[in-house]
Amino acid sequence: MDRRTLALVIAGLVIAFLLGFVPEYVAKRNADRDLAEARQELRLSRLQGRLGAAMAEALRSNYERSRQLMAGYFSGVQDALPGVENPRQHAALAGILGQRDEMITLLSRAQPESSQRLMLLYTAMFSAIDAQGALGPAVTPSPLPPPADSTPRAVPAPAPPPSTAPAAPRPATAKPAGARP
Repeated sequence: MDRRTLALVIAGLVIAFLLGFVPEYVAKRNADRDLAEARQELRLSRLQGRLGAAMAEALRSNYERSRQLMAGYFSGVQDALPGVENPRQHAALAGILGQRDEMITLLSRAQPESSQRLMLLYTAMFSAIDAQGALGPAVTPSPLPPPADSTPRAVPAPAPPPSTAPAAPRPATAKPAGARP
């Protein structure tokens, strides 16, 4: 073989290698990116689950266990925050993280209002990480107060309770003939 033929064979091998390598490399990069996104989503979902567990413990008045769960939750949010690329999610999680000291203090003092605050945090977390949560408002609006010019309506008096007096005696009936008194 001469040099020209050898150069064409080597160039053909390099082109064949690149035709096989480049698509596989691009597919691997896409798979790595998808894996990183799935891991981040799993991490945030686990944090949401931990927040739900803390809320359940607070509702059961087990404030110390709830405080422990929330301490781990806030540490997890702090660790996950740098990896969140979505600006809406990042801002929502940073806002949740800003409530750390207040929530831990409420739970350590066993304040009953902490369960309500945990519910609000859960709603904020749900709206931050779930696509369904991003569609609507984070908190259901409270009903409108009645108009100021309305007059109070009279409330009907409750019905008296049923009487527990013994039943009235039955009137005497005629006795059959031949019966003894």
